[in-house]
Amino acid sequence: MRCVFPASSVYSVLLNIASIITKIQYKQNQAEIVWPNFTTFTFFNEFSMFPLRNRKYRAVLLSIFFIFTGYVYPGPARAQTIPGPDGESALPAFLDEMAGLQVITLNTAVKPYSRQLICEKLLEIRQAVDGGSISLNHRQSRELSFYLKDYRPESRTSGPQQGDVDLYRRGGRLAFSLNPPGIWLQNEDSLPPVFSMVIKPIAGYRLISNQNDQMYHRWQGAGMFGYAGKGWSYYAALWDNRHSRPLVADSFLTPEKAAVYTGEGAKTDFFEMKGGIAYTWKWGQVALQQDNPQWGDNYHGSNILSGRTPPFPYLSLRLKPVSWIDFSWFHGWLASAVIDSNRSYLTGNGTRVVYRNKYIAANFFTFTPVKKLQVSIGNSLVYSDVNIQPLCLIPFLFYKAADPGLSDNSNLAGQNAQFFFNISSRNIRNLHLYTSFFVDEVAFGRFRDKDAHTNFISGKAGLRLGNVPLQNVFFTLEYTRTNPMVYQHFIESLTYASNRYNLGHYLRDNSDETYLACSYRPRRGLMMQFSYTHARHGNDYIYGKDPAQGLPFMQEITWESTTYEAGLNWEIVPGWSVFGWYRKMSVTDKEKKYTATLYQGNTDTFETGFRMGF
Repeated sequence: MRCVFPASSVYSVLLNIASIITKIQYKQNQAEIVWPNFTTFTFFNEFSMFPLRNRKYRAVLLSIFFIFTGYVYPGPARAQTIPGPDGESALPAFLDEMAGLQVITLNTAVKPYSRQLICEKLLEIRQAVDGGSISLNHRQSRELSFYLKDYRPESRTSGPQQGDVDLYRRGGRLAFSLNPPGIWLQNEDSLPPVFSMVIKPIAGYRLISNQNDQMYHRWQGAGMFGYAGKGWSYYAALWDNRHSRPLVADSFLTPEKAAVYTGEGAKTDFFEMKGGIAYTWKWGQVALQQDNPQWGDNYHGSNILSGRTPPFPYLSLRLKPVSWIDFSWFHGWLASAVIDSNRSYLTGNGTRVVYRNKYIAANFFTFTPVKKLQVSIGNSLVYSDVNIQPLCLIPFLFYKAADPGLSDNSNLAGQNAQFFFNISSRNIRNLHLYTSFFVDEVAFGRFRDKDAHTNFISGKAGLRLGNVPLQNVFFTLEYTRTNPMVYQHFIESLTYASNRYNLGHYLRDNSDETYLACSYRPRRGLMMQFSYTHARHGNDYIYGKDPAQGLPFMQEITWESTTYEAGLNWEIVPGWSVFGWYRKMSVTDKEKKYTATLYQGNTDTFETGFRMGF
């Protein structure tokens, strides 16, 4: 899409400021120039995926890279790439609660959190408690001790602790444990270990039943993670899934995680594979991984990067040069699901199908101008039908401004650019206020013209209030509105999607959602919640066929869902939990394509099961 918002000037100012503040580090109140890290230079010079073979051009790009990464103040250590538990665990909610209490500072706009970052924050809470600067209630204190048990490699602790349930243990080197669960090993007793590895089972079962039918979702597999030498980390996880009947599809409007079904007949089996390797230094990390990046503050689905698509591979960079700047970037290889007829060919058993190449480059700057207030700004470029572009491997660019030079300013030859920002405030204790905007296209000259506007914008605003007026009680209110044409493109291989699943909000364009929730955590590991969700989706506009200007928001409602949900989740040991939910749903799907048949119409749904997470 053609973006005409004047954001390049904003980026120019931000980058000029960054280049000034990061060239100098202060030691003993004296300024000192910091020279490039030549170890990093050697690593990237030999990186086999780098697309330029000409040394001169490669040197120019690497020099630009080092302007921003070599001359940086070596701030405190930050996250290694091993991801922590996903949204099904209560641990992210506990960290969010501690940030609301102003015990820690946490950038909740970039997820998943790494295990190293989680451990750092847990230890920070422990230090504040031990130092007497804060006091936690009984449930919070028990949760802190509960979660710290699972972070021994990161906290550099070894040996048995009170409450452990070991099947077998050999000193600090090897343990088969039920609490914390997994196989824990390291090559020596001394800390920090030169090598460590943790192996954990992955398993679960969900039984879903209502008036329409009954189905199950079961999964099993294993994951491992660990650390090697100084700064290296790795992880891998694989699990096999089965839906007894289709529960997700690229046309469904559901927050369920997306899947690419395999198998024969009903084709309801699918695999999930995540993994990565990273090198971390004091103020940053570089990683190659297959995962689901998530950007944007939310409690019920982000409108920037939701993380619900099938995992895709990407090269990532995370930098925290000073305490008030947090930078994230990645270059990803997306699945276009668009057949390249020129490269497809006949074989003995049929046609060899070749899909068009599709990539994404995205960056996200988070600034903390005052304590407890975080302002994030970023942009992305989805591009296809060309080789990997060197400009998309430069992490700090405003890609929309750089793209016209490659396409000769032709909209038909160009790529698809997006711009987004996020604001998160915890300046009032126990209250989290947040908003995020995703801008696909906008022209400010006709912004208020109802017949000519091109306001392809998605906005989200919300709040969470915790422990006020009642302890251990949390209230959440969130509203999301996405205008027509957002996330789309008239060139099929340039949509903001992977495997045809939208990278942004699950409702896609021309939709809105109101989400209300009240949760109660009476004791460690137990969460009870009641929620209300009202979601709507309007008529589908097709970019390239329908006029792009002056499109009315939700001129016709083609899909509507009202859901009341009540249930509980009990985390017995870290990552292992049982759950039960009741949902009263009313779904109107005029075109019968947005909802799985299990949830069509008016239903009373019961869901129960267990999960053993990575």
